[in-house]
Amino acid sequence: MGSLEDVNDLRGWLELAGEMGEVTSIAGAHWDREIGAASEVNYKRASPPALLFDDIVGYRSGLRVLTASMANARRLGMTLRLGTDLDDRGLVEALRTRPGEWVEAAGKFPMNVVDSGPVVEHVVAGGEVDLLAFPVPKWHEGDGGRYVGTGCAVFTTDPVSGVVNAGAYRMQVQNGGRAVSVNMEAGKHGAGHVREWFARE
Repeated sequence: MGSLEDVNDLRGWLELAGEMGEVTSIAGAHWDREIGAASEVNYKRASPPALLFDDIVGYRSGLRVLTASMANARRLGMTLRLGTDLDDRGLVEALRTRPGEWVEAAGKFPMNVVDSGPVVEHVVAGGEVDLLAFPVPKWHEGDGGRYVGTGCAVFTTDPVSGVVNAGAYRMQVQNGGRAVSVNMEAGKHGAGHVREWFARE
């Protein structure tokens, strides 16, 4: 079995989590509510596995959707590099002092700017942007469309102070895949940041 030291990206994470028996693969689900329904049922389990959907109806093999990646203590502990065998109690104990230690040590890991990397190997811009080239799910019966971001972290920055905020905001695909709308309630920090940025235009 691989080790945490070998995990440097999502592919490595999936490989190790799979070796640990923490990933269930599902082939042939439909993006229209089936992925959402299976994920919702899975989240109600005591210790849900991560679900990796592939061969999604209307999309080629390899365009996958991962849900419940952090839905149990074992995988969250693995992701935070705290170990691969933590239960709920063990995770709480391991996290008692870690966040403070991480903040204190952050300065020891300066940013390293590079000119290339896997994240920029495939760039699509302008009129070629099509988010629906990916199997973006319609998660729930009452949803108004397909959400490329749901239960995810959206980072915004205050234009005056530079303070960064992370919030869980849903992002619905709009304009036939050309744009997204971000559902930020008026009182949330992210919404305040966005209003301040637009006011500068």
